[in-house]
Amino acid sequence: MLIQVVTKVHLTFIYLLVVGVFQRSEPPVVGKWMYEGNAKDKTQTEVIECPDVFEFRGDGTYTVSNDCYGDAIKPIVETGNWQINASAQKLILSERRFITNYHIYSPTKTIALSILSVDRKKLVMQFAHEKAEVYSRTK
Repeated sequence: MLIQVVTKVHLTFIYLLVVGVFQRSEPPVVGKWMYEGNAKDKTQTEVIECPDVFEFRGDGTYTVSNDCYGDAIKPIVETGNWQINASAQKLILSERRFITNYHIYSPTKTIALSILSVDRKKLVMQFAHEKAEVYSRTK
C-alpha cells in the first residue's frame, strides 16, 4: 500500500516535470499592444489618430510603430530588446534604435516602464512619474 502511494506521487511529480519542461509559456506581454489612452481618464471618447503600437516578440525583441511618424509603408519608429524584471514589476527596453526623430517616453538607449497591470486584453504601463497609459492587445 505504501509503495503504491509513493509510486503514484513519483509518477505525478515526473508528469508535472515533463509537462513543465515541454510546455513553455510566453511572458504575458508578448504580442501587439495599441495605445488606448491615459489610465486615469475614463471620459476619453476621442479616437487616437496615430496610436503607438508595441509589438513584443517571444525572442526578446520589440518594435514600436506609429502611422504618423513612421514610413507610410513600414511605420516602424523604434526597435530594440525587451526583458521583464519580475521582482520590480518593470519592463526594460534596451538597445533602443530610433528609425525616425520620434521616440516614446525618452530618447535614452535604455528605459524601465512600470507594469501596473497586465492581462490578456489590457496592459497598463507607466514611465517614471508620468501618467499611466493603457494599451489594448491587438494580436
